[in-house]
Amino acid sequence: MSQITVHLAEGLVSLIERLDYEQRASRLLLVDAAERGLQQTDAFRKWEEHYTEAYSEYEVAKAELERTYVLGLTNGQPFHWKLDYQSCDVVITMEGCNEAASQ
Repeated sequence: MSQITVHLAEGLVSLIERLDYEQRASRLLLVDAAERGLQQTDAFRKWEEHYTEAYSEYEVAKAELERTYVLGLTNGQPFHWKLDYQSCDVVITMEGCNEAASQ
């Protein structure tokens, strides 16, 4: 396994962090409301709509980050990445090992 670290702009990381926080908070609100039996209320439907939008925005932002900063560095190898909100670093871990294939 090999790792690459890419430092991202603070504004981009702050945006993704905000979207992550918003979708997580919305999900927790929905779970709590569902546990209280509020699924048939107008408020629940509005919260559900807000969660769906927040989740979609977060997923789009993650996909854009991956397309822009990650995919070009992976050389087609299986990978995963993790964004550290505090350091603004994205750490890309390649699962494959090209060196073993060439031996």
